[in-house]
Amino acid sequence: MPDVESRILGKVEASDNSLFHFDSGLMGFEEYRDFYLLSMGDDAPFSVLQSKDDKDTGFILIDPFGVFNDYKPDIHDDDIKSLEIKEESDISLLTIVTIKTEDKNSITTNLLGPILFNVKNNKAKQCIVAGNDYTTRHNIVFTSADEAEEGK
Repeated sequence: MPDVESRILGKVEASDNSLFHFDSGLMGFEEYRDFYLLSMGDDAPFSVLQSKDDKDTGFILIDPFGVFNDYKPDIHDDDIKSLEIKEESDISLLTIVTIKTEDKNSITTNLLGPILFNVKNNKAKQCIVAGNDYTTRHNIVFTSADEAEEGK
């Protein structure tokens, strides 16, 4: 198992199946194509998407379905085909989180551009969902510290 350097997590050990390839990179970071999906702990609601090639390029991710019960992204068929997704069990969908440095309690997530992972072939893609119901900075509101830890 490879050791991964991360600005967010420091030096961590990654499993071999945690490396995902993005054919087009991420929006704004197209030069990076390979990322590790790393856990922030068993009970943590967050994960880290860490560039294989640059320890300073990493993103905090969250499962939006655990925070927004009514989140129903319309993923384009072309995105499903490009990732070679055959069954719903092949999919994991996460969104990028932003924590403002000036206000640590202000946490948003990008529901407009979720990241779709094919967990069977380790391909991934940042998608743009259809419609105008979502934003790139959708507020995450935790009502208590316990809910923040549990990802509720």
